[in-house]
Amino acid sequence: MNSHPVHTWQIESRHRTSEGVVAYQRCRCGARRVVVDHLSVASEIHRDEPDLAAAG
Repeated sequence: MNSHPVHTWQIESRHRTSEGVVAYQRCRCGARRVVVDHLSVASEIHRDEPDLAAAG
């Protein structure tokens, strides 16, 4: 059993797909995961809209 209490995820690689941005991540304990960011595609499609973070 792994006694590592909190994962510290680092991106090994990422790329765009038809499903969004896929990121392959690895923790220092050796655990791995794949994350799909579906919002990345939408934010690129709507990049002409004002940036809410910059406005506030």
